[in-house]
This record gives sequence, structure tokens and C-alpha cells, in this order.
Amino acid sequence: MFAAQSFMRLMGADFSGQALEGTLSTGPYIFMLRFPFLLVLLFVVLEVAMQMIRQLRVWPNRATESRLLTCLDQVLWTGLILCTTSSIVTAVIADPGCVRFFLPATVFGTILMARRYARVPVFALYVTIAFIGSTASEATSIAHAPLRPTIGSTAAWRLVESLEAHDLKHGYGGYWESSITTVLSHGNIKTLALIDDGLHHLYPFRWFTNLDLYREASENWTGRTFFLAKDQPSALTMSQATILATFGKPAETWRIDDQVIDVYNFKPHALAGLAP
Repeated sequence: MFAAQSFMRLMGADFSGQALEGTLSTGPYIFMLRFPFLLVLLFVVLEVAMQMIRQLRVWPNRATESRLLTCLDQVLWTGLILCTTSSIVTAVIADPGCVRFFLPATVFGTILMARRYARVPVFALYVTIAFIGSTASEATSIAHAPLRPTIGSTAAWRLVESLEAHDLKHGYGGYWESSITTVLSHGNIKTLALIDDGLHHLYPFRWFTNLDLYREASENWTGRTFFLAKDQPSALTMSQATILATFGKPAETWRIDDQVIDVYNFKPHALAGLAP
């Protein structure tokens, strides 16, 4: 479906419209992009249920060979269920970033098919064609790729250059902003990720980095500290309203594209509330 979507874009179809809702019942292009994954999910659930029923039927007869799924099969089925479910409900299904769900689902499904239908001639033909097609596609991509890939978007570079121009060395941002800012500045601008709960509270991103970094920042970061916010925040970004409600009016504020930069002059331990 991802390849078909890319092909239709090349043919002039516009899939870059409004953002999709993360539900089964709303959002444009739902039938075209979500329904096939719903069918896959139903098939996977039915297949697992049938496997369990077969095992229950032979369970009293200990002399019968067990049909219980192996550990590898269980992991693969679980991964396939999770990835297909994510493909159905994700809010970025029309964005290239959704490959994070498509690719694992394809890999898990192919491995399961190989384990189950390895001796079927049609499957052998499918694997051969898929391998040749994938190799040709990868070779074409490499041949037309730039010699040196560009790290970071133009907007990300503008943000880093703006922070450097204002001589800012440390601050907080959302999930993506914190990472890309730190990387593009080669670590000269240290940025920690915060979660905005939507209720004017900010919390450390516990599964993203070492919590000791937050404790160290709360003790040592003084002076000019920046916060990266957006007027229309998502689950992985901070809103300016939350920042203002938490720390009050900033000493400086400016904008870069859709990013709002608030700068505060903090005294020692003023950031203790952001430490875990």
C-alpha cells in the first residue's frame, strides 16, 4: 500500500491534504489506506484463534504432537498484530513516516509465510519476484541518491542557526526538536525533551534519555535557557501556553517558521520542577 500510494502521488494524486484523525471512523482516504490493514488484522486474529483451538483439541492426548505456536511464531504474530493495528489507527498514515509500521508488518508477515508455506511453489515464486524487485528498487535508489545525504531539514537548520546567533547553549524542546537541535549543533546546544500533558504541566521524557541529565540540568542550568514551543502542539511538542503558565512571561520571544522560542533568565534551582 505504501508503494501504491507513492506511485499514485507520482501520477498526480494528492495525498498531502489535511492531517488524518487517529480513528477508524474519521479522516480522509480511510477506505483506501486503512481498510486493507483492517482485513490483515482480522486475518491474523482469526489465524491465532484457530491455532489455539487446534491446540485445545489435541491437549488431552499427550501422545499427539503439540501444535502450539513456537516462541518465534508467537513473537512474529504479536508483532504483526501490533504493526497492522498501528497502521490502521496512526494519524500519520499519509506521511512517509508511517513506514515504521509498514516495514515491520511486511517483514513479520513474510517470515510467517515462509515458515508456513515454504514448500508451496507459488510462495517460492513470490519470494523470487519480491527479492528481484526489492534489489532492483534499492539499486535504482542508490544510483540516484546524492553522494552525501543531508542531515536535517532546512527548517531545522534555520532553528539551530537562530539559537546559535542568540548564543543559547541549553534548553528544552519536544521529542523531535530536542534531538535534531542537539545533533545539528554537534552537542553545543544541549536540548532535553519534555512532555506537555495538555493541562499546563511539563514532565521529563522518561523513555527517551537518561533521567540524570534532567537532574543535572535542574541544578546547573542558570541564566539564558530556551524552550521550543508551537502554537498548535501535538503529543510530542510543547505549547507556548503551557510554558507561559509554568514560568511566566519570557525575557525574549521570537519565531522561526512554525517554532516559537521563549528565553528565560533562570536563577539556580529554578528548574527543579522539571527534574524527575
